[in-house]
Amino acid sequence: MRALMVVAALVIVFDLFTVNWQNNFQASNPQEEYGPRSLMAPIQADASAFRVFNEWRLPGNYGLVYHIEDIEGASPLRLRWYDELVSALPEERLWELMNVKYIITGRRALLPPSEVLYDEPTGEDTTYLHRLQDYLPRAYVVHEAQVLQGEAALELLADPELDPLETVILEEEPGFRLPGGANSAESTVRILEYEPTKVVLEAESRVDGMLVLSEVYYPGWRAFIDGRETKIYRANHALRALALEAGSHRVELVYDPLSFKMGFVISAGTLIAMVCIAVWSTIRR
Repeated sequence: MRALMVVAALVIVFDLFTVNWQNNFQASNPQEEYGPRSLMAPIQADASAFRVFNEWRLPGNYGLVYHIEDIEGASPLRLRWYDELVSALPEERLWELMNVKYIITGRRALLPPSEVLYDEPTGEDTTYLHRLQDYLPRAYVVHEAQVLQGEAALELLADPELDPLETVILEEEPGFRLPGGANSAESTVRILEYEPTKVVLEAESRVDGMLVLSEVYYPGWRAFIDGRETKIYRANHALRALALEAGSHRVELVYDPLSFKMGFVISAGTLIAMVCIAVWSTIRR
C-alpha cells in the first residue's frame, strides 16, 4: 500500500511539471491574461445590479478574478433548459432576460443601442466595452402570463413583439388569476441582500402579479414570502418566478438542497462507523 502511495505521488508531480507545467507556471502578467484593468474599471465602478456578456474576449473565469457576474458563469457545464435558452434566442433578447448591461466584444456596433466606453486595439483586432442604453432589472413584477412549454415557449420568447416587462411565460398555471393590463412601472422591487446561496428582496405591487427573476431555475432553491414558503415557478423557459399578491412583501430565496443534507448524514454516519471500527479493533488487540 505504501509503495502505491509513493507511485501515485510521483505520477502527480510528473504530471504537474510536464504535461501541465504551462498551466501551473506562467511567466506572463495575470493582467495580460484577464484583460487590462482599464477595460474592467467602468464595470467595477457600477454599483447597480447587472450582468456582463463576454464574447470570448477574456478567459471564461475572468468573473472570478474581477468579482463580476457573467451570464456564462465560470464553468462550461450548463443546465439543459438554460443551454436551450442561450442557443435558441437572439442575443439581444437573451441579454434582456439575463439582466445584461455590459458587453465585451470585438464588434464596434451592436443591434441594441449602446455606448462604447473603452476600446483596446491588439494588432489588427480590437476589444470593445459596450454599455447598453436599455436593460431589464435583476427582478421585476409582471401582471400577465402565458403558459407554454418547450419549443413553443422559446418561439414566443424570441418574438420581438413580446415585452418581458408585461408578460412572463410559465411552464404551468400560476396559483391565482393575473389581472393583466397593469404596468410593471406600478410595482417596485429592491434588492436587500444578494449572495450565491441567498437572495433577499423587498417587492411592492398594486395588484397581484408574478415576481420574475433573472436567476436560473435550479433544483434545491426554496422561496419564502413574508416568512411563508411558496412555490418557485419555471419562467421564461429557464428562469424563476414567484406568485406575488398585491401589497408590500419581503421575499427570500435560499439554496437548501436535500442532496446536501443527505450527503451530510451519510458522511457523518460513515465517520462514526469508522471511529467505532477503529475503537473496536483497538480493544480487540
